Amino acid sequence: ETLDSAPRSCVVSAMSSRGFAEDPPARQRDVETLRRLTRDAFAEITSTRDRLADLERSVGTDRAARLGDRARVESRVTLASALPFSVGGDITHENGRRHAPRNCGSLIKATTTVETPFANGDGMVMRLSATQAPGEPSQNRNRQNQIASPRFVLEKLAYRVRLGHDAWVRLVMLGGEGHDAGATLNPTSKGATLIGAGARGAAALKKCRGPAFCFSKDSANGAAGIAGGVFLGDPSVAGSENGRALLQLTCRPGSRAAASIAVSVPARGARAADETDRFETDEVSQNASQNATRTLSAQGLFALGNDTLIGAWVSSGACDWGICATTPPSPGAIGWGVGFGRGDGDGDCAGVKRGSQKPPLRGEVFLRLGNDEEKNRKTAMPGIVVARNDATKRWDVSLACKVQFDVAG
Repeated sequence: ETLDSAPRSCVVSAMSSRGFAEDPPARQRDVETLRRLTRDAFAEITSTRDRLADLERSVGTDRAARLGDRARVESRVTLASALPFSVGGDITHENGRRHAPRNCGSLIKATTTVETPFANGDGMVMRLSATQAPGEPSQNRNRQNQIASPRFVLEKLAYRVRLGHDAWVRLVMLGGEGHDAGATLNPTSKGATLIGAGARGAAALKKCRGPAFCFSKDSANGAAGIAGGVFLGDPSVAGSENGRALLQLTCRPGSRAAASIAVSVPARGARAADETDRFETDEVSQNASQNATRTLSAQGLFALGNDTLIGAWVSSGACDWGICATTPPSPGAIGWGVGFGRGDGDGDCAGVKRGSQKPPLRGEVFLRLGNDEEKNRKTAMPGIVVARNDATKRWDVSLACKVQFDVAG
C-alpha cells in the first residue's frame, strides 16, 4: 500500500509544481483539444462509413451485372403474310367463286431464347415460342377466316459442355436440329429470307431432328473442323420421324469463305413408309424411300465486298439445291435478298406446299428495310415469292412481306 501510494503522491505534487492542477485555462485548452480530436475522428469515421456504403453498393451492382451477363436473352417477334398474285392452277372455281390456296394467310410468332453460360465454359439454351396462325380451311363460309388459338411451345432445351478451347459436346433434350451439330453456312439462317430455303442447312442437316447428342472439334487455327451427332427423330416433323446420324467436315480458307461436306444416315430400322402422310399422292413409297437412305450434302458460304453474303448448297438425289445472296440494311442504304432452288420451304412465306414426288422449285426477291443493329433490330422484308406447282406445271406467284422485331439483352 505504501509503494502504491507513493507514485500517486509524486504525480500529484509534480502536476501541482507545474501549475496544471491550479490552471483553469490549461484545463480548458485540454478540453477543447479533446473535443477537436473527437470531432475530427467523428468526421473521418463518418466519411469512412459513407465510402464503405458506396463500395458495398458498387459491389452489389457489379454482382448483379455479372449475373445479367451470364443470362443472355434474345426475343424475336415475326409477322408474315403472303397474298397470291398469280396462281397457276391452284385456284379452284366453285359456283363462280375464286378460292385462294390453303396456305395463304398471316402468321404471328414470338420466340424467346435464353442462353446461360457458366464460368467453366459450359452453357444452357432454352427457347420458347408462341405462334398465332390461321386455322385449317373450312367448307363453312362463316368459318373461312377463323383463326386458331395461339400455340405455346417449349421448342428447345440443350446443355453444352466445353472441352478445351476448340471442342465441345452438346446434349439436346428437346428440339434438336441438324445445325445444333453442324454449321448451316447459309446467310439466311438468322431469318433474312421469305421462303426459308437452306435456312436450316442442306438436306443432310435438315433431316436430323429430335433429342440428340452432338460434338464439335476445330483445329488449333480454326481452318478446319469436324462435327457430328446422333438424333433420335421427331414424329411431329414430316420426313424426320426416324433417327439419323450426322457427320460434317468444314474447311475455312481464310475469313471470307467456308465450305463443308456433310453426310447423314438413317438409324437402323428406319422405314420409308413413315413418310406416307407427307405427300398425299399415290407414289408416296418411291419418294419416301429417299428419306430412309443416306444423304450427302455440300455447302458453301462466301463474302462479296463488305456486306454481301452468298450461300450455295446441293444434296444427293437432286431434290435439294439452291443459291441465295443477301445484303443487310445500313444507314442510308436499303438491303436486299434473292434466292432460288429446289426444296421444301421452311420460311414463313414459303409458297405452295409440296404436292408431287419432288419438292417444288422456289424463288424469292425481297428488300430489307430498317436497321441491322445487334441488340435492337427492326426489319421489314417486302418481296415476291414464286414456286413451281408440279401438279399443274405452272408457276405460283405471291406478294409477301415479313416484319421482324429483335431485342437482345
